[in-house]
Amino acid sequence: MSSFKDLFVDFLKEHDIKFRDLDERAVRLSFHSDTVPNGVTVYVIFDSEDKNGVHFTARDFAIVPKDKYTAVLLACNEANAKYRWVKFYINDSFEIVLDEDAVIDRSSVGQECAEVAFRISDILDDAYGSFMKAIYS
Repeated sequence: MSSFKDLFVDFLKEHDIKFRDLDERAVRLSFHSDTVPNGVTVYVIFDSEDKNGVHFTARDFAIVPKDKYTAVLLACNEANAKYRWVKFYINDSFEIVLDEDAVIDRSSVGQECAEVAFRISDILDDAYGSFMKAIYS
């Protein structure tokens, strides 16, 4: 039986969606962005073979200066209230991170994971300006 990740990779290939296979559990998708200078990178990380959980994360799009921590934390809080599908936070390296976890059905893993990854890209594209405003104001 194919793993959830293998089923997702098959879906990406079938639909000619470019990706990078990182290891036995992870795939990276890169998206063009109208606001994020280097585009949006979404990592899709699958639970072990016998589980149907999937973790999605986007990072490497903004570093928070220490003196702007409070302002950016408030921007993360506002984004968390606005976008119900994801959570934004500042990690220990002062990066803004976007995360989402999902339970995926084997019969639709490709479509579901692709939809979540595209949705994350759109949300980050939309929210990015508020983070930049908090950092540079």
